[in-house]
Amino acid sequence: LVFCYFIMTSGLPSAEPIVGTVMPGSAAESAGLKSGDRINRINATDVKQFNDIPYLISTNLGTPVTLQVQRGEELLKITLTPREVEDDDGLGNKVKRPLIGIKSAEIKYEEVGLGKALSESVRRTYMICETTLKVLGQMVTGKRSADDLKGPVGIAQLSGQAAEKDLHTVLWLIAMLSANLGLVNLLPIPLLDGGHLAYYTAEAASGRPVARKVQEWGFRLGFLVLMTLMAFTLFNDVRRLL
Repeated sequence: LVFCYFIMTSGLPSAEPIVGTVMPGSAAESAGLKSGDRINRINATDVKQFNDIPYLISTNLGTPVTLQVQRGEELLKITLTPREVEDDDGLGNKVKRPLIGIKSAEIKYEEVGLGKALSESVRRTYMICETTLKVLGQMVTGKRSADDLKGPVGIAQLSGQAAEKDLHTVLWLIAMLSANLGLVNLLPIPLLDGGHLAYYTAEAASGRPVARKVQEWGFRLGFLVLMTLMAFTLFNDVRRLL
């Protein structure tokens, strides 16, 4: 709903996935991308807007991606490996993220109605949740550092930075946090809603409630996991401040 309101009040970016500028020394330049190329697909996912591209490559750490590129009447397949570079997160913080090194030609905003705003907000929320799950998986498997995880102090800091910008930035941050926290809450960890859903699913499959002893130990384990995660994120926050 926040995304829907944000899109209706700020407008929908209408930038086509067309390369406007290829950054010198970037992965895109090395792979042969040119200004005017239209990126139709990244791996198996269609690209509708230029701002879809960062989401689709954000989890490609050192792994190649295949771009379906239209150059005039010619349809090309270009494979490149995004390079991890230090970039601005839009709030003044420096973060490392995989980029291919292109900029759009021009971003315009079009006014949209309720129906299109709802469909676009669902699409964006899905992309955010999909990216979040992939990032969490990479952290668990050790492919990505967990140092970027933020706790209550980090979120408060981001909120203050967003408030210094404008209302649209605040709405965007609220929508991002809502999508991420809602997704995390559905993880099958006891004490969270996802843990309760897991118990209900087990009960429906077996025809009887999960043993009370199992539930008790599950809640203890869930409490330990959540407290450990909170302590780790708080440590990250303090370390960044110092």
